[in-house]
Amino acid sequence: PILPGVAQVDWAIRFAQQHFGLAGTCQRLEALKFNDRVLPGETLTLALDWSAEKATLRFAYTADGQAKSSGKVVFGA
Repeated sequence: PILPGVAQVDWAIRFAQQHFGLAGTCQRLEALKFNDRVLPGETLTLALDWSAEKATLRFAYTADGQAKSSGKVVFGA
């Protein structure tokens, strides 16, 4: 079993909404990259970068310093 990419994107959006208090909905996803599978037992680190000016969220998952996935979520009203 592996962690599906759709779950990784969903988690990033949900954590960002909680942390940054984001309003609006996801309009589109850009620059999605799934570099490596996320396997059971791996500990993930999620980095979030919110730009209110551009209404974009950048996210990146790593495990033990290795890139797992990343992308950009564009929000709209």
